[in-house]
Amino acid sequence: MKHSALKIYITITLGLLAVLQVFGQTTINGIVKTSAGRGVDFANVIASASDDPESIVASVFTDSDGHFRMSVTARCDSLILRAAAMGISATTIVVANRTGSCEITVEEQAIELKEVVVKQKKIYSQGDTINYNVASFLSQSDQSVADVLRKMPGISVAESGQVSYQGKPIKNLYIEGLNLMKGHYGIATNNISPDNIATVQVFENHQDVKALKGLRPEERASINLRLKDGVKGVFGLIACLGGGNDGNALWNNSATATYFKRESQFLATYKGNNTGEDLSQELYSYDDDYARTGNILSVAMPGVPGIDKRFYYFNNSHSATFNNLYKIGTDGELGVNAAYFDDRDRRQSMSATSNFLPDGGCNTVDESMAATSRTRKAYGDFSYISNGYSRPQ
Repeated sequence: MKHSALKIYITITLGLLAVLQVFGQTTINGIVKTSAGRGVDFANVIASASDDPESIVASVFTDSDGHFRMSVTARCDSLILRAAAMGISATTIVVANRTGSCEITVEEQAIELKEVVVKQKKIYSQGDTINYNVASFLSQSDQSVADVLRKMPGISVAESGQVSYQGKPIKNLYIEGLNLMKGHYGIATNNISPDNIATVQVFENHQDVKALKGLRPEERASINLRLKDGVKGVFGLIACLGGGNDGNALWNNSATATYFKRESQFLATYKGNNTGEDLSQELYSYDDDYARTGNILSVAMPGVPGIDKRFYYFNNSHSATFNNLYKIGTDGELGVNAAYFDDRDRRQSMSATSNFLPDGGCNTVDESMAATSRTRKAYGDFSYISNGYSRPQ
């Protein structure tokens, strides 16, 4: 009786093994390696039935040494294994559908990537900051930062050099986060090369006084000029000499020296001409507390014609500026700003007035006027600003 039971048990066990063999449940251990013997990590190994190559019955990735372990259930005699990864050519082998081990030897292959052109957005926002990519607005005819600012949506530059955003004058113009120019930012926008600027940032809700942050909203925006990396910490000097003749000798000369770092900045300029270029507008200050004062004495000058000033402005002008700023600690700034302006303006006018008399005669009055105005102006500021604040606990 016991002997019969043992026979039945053996028969059932052999039957189960036969079923497993029919269904092809196998475990394959393998390695993906190069012809030099180096294991290929993170290679994708896909198994397909030999009678249906398009099917996928199992898929695994190799480990850091190129080894893999795969369990497959398929009703077929053999399996197709395909290994693929970046840097190798796809390789296929055929193995028997039974538990065992295998090696997949692949060839290394360089991948030629298609050319990709990365274009930075012309305008993009980061919170309350609007960023303008200067290269997207720059053209070969642009000579100064002001020329590029005029092309940027939402930003306008008046003839006097005052910059506005969304129709309101800006409060401050920073260079790498420092207020080098104070209110006289026209010197910077008219003399710094636009090739040195990477990004123009508009701070829409910028309260520059730290003690007032969160207490008083700022309605006017401020602008920050972000420099290119190759400009920072490099002394720059640009000089231009111009001459000509229209019966009188003409000249137009300028020089600009710059040095910008995150902790210190320097900008000095000289300009001189007798070609009708008005240099006084660069020296205007746009601070809130600035008020232009009139001349104590004035000379009666011939009237101004209705044409552009450069066509009637017979001048001899010189201007020189010096601006320096040092950052002290985290909250302190030591600055020096000085400028000198010398201008001579010559004007002449002639007029003739004819009145016809009742007896037929004519009475003509000829009037001529010649005047020369000489202006000398200078300003200088030495300032130390501590803009730190710690709120009481």
